[in-house]
Amino acid sequence: NPPPPGGTSSTVYILTASHLHIPPLYLFLFTSFDKTEAGELHNKIIQYIYETLRSIPSNMDLEFDENGFYILLSDRGDSWRFHWGLYLAKTKTSGIVYHLVNDTPSTDWRLEVKESGNVLQSNKLLGALKIGIIEPMLHEMLGQCLMEIPIEYSTRFKENITCRVWLKEAVHELNERGLLNIHESVDSIEFEANSIALSSKATKKKSVQLSMGTCP
Repeated sequence: NPPPPGGTSSTVYILTASHLHIPPLYLFLFTSFDKTEAGELHNKIIQYIYETLRSIPSNMDLEFDENGFYILLSDRGDSWRFHWGLYLAKTKTSGIVYHLVNDTPSTDWRLEVKESGNVLQSNKLLGALKIGIIEPMLHEMLGQCLMEIPIEYSTRFKENITCRVWLKEAVHELNERGLLNIHESVDSIEFEANSIALSSKATKKKSVQLSMGTCP
């Protein structure tokens, strides 16, 4: 912005940070210096933005970690609500999807377990949040535990069952059994995953991120 007579120049920079391992936010940088100082800072900020944007992986660069366990969020069309599922990456390119589905718009939900070799290529996938690592010797135990998650009203979260609510119950149970090592609340994990989906839908760019609520 041009400075007022006798004043200093002021510039506001806005940089989206949806690529960081945090819920989407906006970073505001406000400067108010004389012309020389503002010019130097302007160049530094532009260079920083350039380097940051260059480091953001494209959809073609995304991949899953072997034995990684992820929350998947998929687009449901015009709605800003999403389909939720869990994914065990047995290799970098193939794994098993666990999610609740209903064939008609009703409350008749069922668990679907399916092998998948092209999750990242799905046009509906918005993003994935890594919430743990499941060693190969525990893969069978993981599947059995997920089969035991009730498909009914959640007294813990006080919500009717949906793909999202079932997933929250599953994450809670897996953490209780020691298959996951999450130090944040399940609601916090939900918020983090939902933020990734919102950002990805707005920017039309898929994202695979590591949850801040998990321990190595």
